[in-house]
Amino acid sequence: MQIGRSDKTDIAFLNREIKSRKQAFGIDIYDLMERLETEDSLTVADKESQIRASFDAARKDIAVIQAKKECKSEEVTRRILPF
Repeated sequence: MQIGRSDKTDIAFLNREIKSRKQAFGIDIYDLMERLETEDSLTVADKESQIRASFDAARKDIAVIQAKKECKSEEVTRRILPF
């Protein structure tokens, strides 16, 4: 049995979604760091906390998408190798 076109499309879509989220993180973190660079009222710890929060949110989003991708891959594997 082969991987169906729909399965390949689903996995490709999830890969694109991961890439898109990483790119969005890069834009978000750049904008955040640019803003924090000129923000004098925050401590370094506060600035680091905001950066960490942005990273943690992106990592969580990517982990969710990655889990969906792994589930899809396992589903495909079970259909191809049902034993």
